[in-house]
Amino acid sequence: MFNLILVDRGRLTNYLWGFIGCATWLIVVIMNHLVGDIFAQIFYVTMQFVGVWVWQRQLDRQEKNEYEEVNARMFTWWQGILAVIATIVIYLIVVFVSSHTGGVQVRLDGTLLPLGIVGQILMTYGYRS
Repeated sequence: MFNLILVDRGRLTNYLWGFIGCATWLIVVIMNHLVGDIFAQIFYVTMQFVGVWVWQRQLDRQEKNEYEEVNARMFTWWQGILAVIATIVIYLIVVFVSSHTGGVQVRLDGTLLPLGIVGQILMTYGYRS
């Protein structure tokens, strides 16, 4: 919850809390041999570093303000449609891979992982609906 508040306010420190949460969950899923979640958490941990880099570049480009907040961007209809298409394509890939590797929660993983991936990418590049 705290991390989401920091993201909404455009604070770069959200990635520290995001890293702590993702790294902790990565340890848990590795210990429990949850292969699908391991790949998801590796993606999220990696995106914390990408996010810091992207947000810092954006902070360097925008005018300096007192709080050093990243300005949120609105996406166009085309970008929204592209996000929906990307979510559907990732969903189909996850369902295909999960069903062919003996996944247990194929539909649940197929829903949550694509939404998380697209949401993380949109957050990283500062988009807000």
